[in-house]
Amino acid sequence: MTYDDFAAIALALPEVEEKVGRHEIDLHRNGRHIARLRDKGTTLAIRVPWELHDELLGKEGTKFFKTDHYKRYPYVLIKVEELDDSEAKSLLSVSWTVAPLPLSLR
Repeated sequence: MTYDDFAAIALALPEVEEKVGRHEIDLHRNGRHIARLRDKGTTLAIRVPWELHDELLGKEGTKFFKTDHYKRYPYVLIKVEELDDSEAKSLLSVSWTVAPLPLSLR
C-alpha cells in the first residue's frame, strides 16, 4: 500500500480531510486527528482506542510499533508498505469512530 491508497480510503469516510504541513500530512475528522504520515512518507501513525493499541502492540511478531514520542498517546505506528487494504479500512473505521471522543475516553 502507498500513502495515496491509504488517504483515498480515509477521504472516502464522511467528514475526513487532509491537511498538509511542512513535514507531515495529517488526516482529520472534523478537526480531530485520526492519522499522520511521517518519517518522509514511510510510516503512518494511526489513532486507536487504548484497548486496541495494547492488543496490536502485544502481538508477537507484530508489524505495529511505537516510538518514545507517542508513548503517552493512543497511536500505533506501521510502515506504509506493510499495511493492506482490509487492515487500513478496519483501522481507519476505528480511528474515525474514536476521533470525536474526549481524550479521557480514547
